[in-house]
Amino acid sequence: MLGESQIFSKRSQKYVSMLPEDKQEFATQLRRRQLQRQLPLHDLDPRFCNSLTDKELPKYEKFAEKRRKKAAGIGNIGEVDSSCGCVKCHSCKGVMENRCVAVFAGRMVGSCWHPGCFTCKSCKELLVDNIYFYKGAEIYCGRHYADLLYPRCFACDEIIFAREYTQAENRAWHVQHFCCWYCDAPLAGQRYIAKNNNPYCIVCFDRLFSKICSTCQRPITADSPGMTHGDLHWHACPHCFSCHVCGTSLINNHFLLREGNLYCSVDCRQRTLNVHQASLARNYAT
Repeated sequence: MLGESQIFSKRSQKYVSMLPEDKQEFATQLRRRQLQRQLPLHDLDPRFCNSLTDKELPKYEKFAEKRRKKAAGIGNIGEVDSSCGCVKCHSCKGVMENRCVAVFAGRMVGSCWHPGCFTCKSCKELLVDNIYFYKGAEIYCGRHYADLLYPRCFACDEIIFAREYTQAENRAWHVQHFCCWYCDAPLAGQRYIAKNNNPYCIVCFDRLFSKICSTCQRPITADSPGMTHGDLHWHACPHCFSCHVCGTSLINNHFLLREGNLYCSVDCRQRTLNVHQASLARNYAT
């Protein structure tokens, strides 16, 4: 007769073998990294929070208590008993074979999962050590369970318990953390420009990202409207975005672009060619 520990060991080995091949090293190489991602220390213990104030601490503790009593659980590895009827995986809805290894969650009685299907509803990642959090008949990792209830600061990654916070670029920020991505200047109540989903103050944006006008060779700042065609840029003003020959403004007009120069018409383009050909003829004659 096999001892209880031997049975558990064989069942665990079978559990790992049923995971997708790219996840079979999960328990060794990926576990620590995923643990830090799925169960951030600052979500679990206020001592690891840098942005939590004394006034917000009761709200944090209430959240932690509710999570512990109503949501937290650890999936158990067991075998499916389908002798009394068809059993399906809660996630993929595939039929579970009798006596196959599955994961069972105590907070969802009657449900089970293929080992590779016991994943967070939001991020689809395997749940580290089968630790799950239950909400709305679905299971989540700790991070995404918390995200269902509170916003999370994009800068410090902590849950935001403050009544006031900043929402910008489809993200949430502590008010004090909404700063220029380059110089850290506070941006709350200030103008900013987003680049690659990161906010920049106007000064830094101009310094880092402004283009050079092809006509006047000066920067096109955030406060200056610009025109772009391919890799060329101009100030959107009559002086810069104008015909190379006659100076006609090309704003809201058709134009020709040849060899980096703007033209209002074929005639003006031809005048440039005529001047160029005449110059070549003079040089040849001398």
